[in-house]
This record gives sequence, C-alpha cells and structure tokens, in this order.
Amino acid sequence: MPASPPFALVLENLEVTDASLRASLRVTPPSLRVSEQLAATALACRPALAHHICKQQGIGCFADKLVGTTLPHLVEHIAIDLLVEETPSRPQAGNTTWIDHAQGRMMVRLSSSPHTVQSVRTALIRAVDLVNTLLG
Repeated sequence: MPASPPFALVLENLEVTDASLRASLRVTPPSLRVSEQLAATALACRPALAHHICKQQGIGCFADKLVGTTLPHLVEHIAIDLLVEETPSRPQAGNTTWIDHAQGRMMVRLSSSPHTVQSVRTALIRAVDLVNTLLG
C-alpha cells in the first residue's frame, strides 16, 4: 500500500445554497501554509492570481498576501481564477474562514447560482487538485 503524502489538502464536504457553494477543506499538517516556493510555483501556473483583489487582513492584492496564507485560501483564489478564465464577464467572489484550527479545517465559500453551481464545483475540485499537485 502506498504511503500517504506528508502534505495533503482534502475536500471533506460540499454544500450548495441558493447563492454559494461551501466546501470544507482539511490541511495536513494543520499548520501548513503557503511557502515562498509554493507561492512562486502557483503564480507561475496561474499568473493572474497576483492581481486578484483580496480582503483578508485589509483590501489589497493577493500577491502581497500569498506567502504565509492558508492552503484553502489559495484554493479559493485558484478556483476564482479558473472561473474568470472560463467566463470573464461573470463576477466572482469568495471567502475562506476557519472551522477548526487544531484539525486544520477551513470553509471555502464561492458565489454561485443554480445556473453556475456545476462550473463552480468543478473549479473548486480542480483548484484542490492543483494545490495538491504543487505540494507534490
């Protein structure tokens, strides 16, 4: 049986409401954050991330907040980037909040509607997969 990777981001639950898709994500180890190397690799893959508006700890650009942020927060911005790439004219929004610090569990919320929920779900899953690949 293959060994578990030392780092992992697991999508535990997806919930759809009228206006959003909410995903519970668990990070192992719980203290894992975006390193300078992971930030550089993520920006090389998705350069537009640098220009995303981010309200975490005050309004600014995501590039200024990337190093040291949580992996679910990175997932949020990658999913939004994928959605903007798919439909540039559709506004996108999201947020990431803690559920349980000790367990490394966070909630990522992305705006959606009944018409967009499938593409939002797909973007979120792709974003989780990309972050796990980059953690390699």
